[in-house]
Amino acid sequence: SVGRWAPVDIVLHTFGGSATACEMIAEALVHRPFTRAFVPFYALSAGTEIALATAKIIFGKHGALGPTDLQFGGISPKVLEQLEKEVGFENLPVGLQLLIIQTRGAIKRDIKKTCKLVNRRHKSMGDWLSGGCTLAQKLSSGDMPHDHRITYKEARALGINAAAHAQENVPARHGSSPATEENPGVRASDTRRQRQGQNAS
Repeated sequence: SVGRWAPVDIVLHTFGGSATACEMIAEALVHRPFTRAFVPFYALSAGTEIALATAKIIFGKHGALGPTDLQFGGISPKVLEQLEKEVGFENLPVGLQLLIIQTRGAIKRDIKKTCKLVNRRHKSMGDWLSGGCTLAQKLSSGDMPHDHRITYKEARALGINAAAHAQENVPARHGSSPATEENPGVRASDTRRQRQGQNAS
């Protein structure tokens, strides 16, 4: 197993998927202190939730996150709430009535769950001290269209601890030097000094 203090880098490239699988991965990451998520192109929906469980998100040039609100058959609970208000519950087809009953209270539950899985590095000091989560509210409320792309610039504006790809050392690729590959936190300059010391001895 990987020790709690060991650095962990993950690369995400996904449109999303199972909420249960996403939560299990996020729970394994959220309390680790040295984690980074690399998003070269997109980590949407459940992928965003996993990314937010890490301490820092590294965006590729075209990288994007997305809203994390639940979808039921491709429909947001927010849309179902609006439909019920405008049309009336009794005037809706039975299938939609059952779906509305199933999703009642889903937004509040989802915001609460998402808040617990957001790494504290993405929370404001006020939210962290109060236990609140403005970011989870914005991403899980259904106010954003589910296909909205959150770019690096918008992520920073939302308070997400993010960096552009060029500002960070990327995870070592297969075939790179063992010292760098086994110790992601070791800088190349440190590795060179180690080698020079070995040669001198």
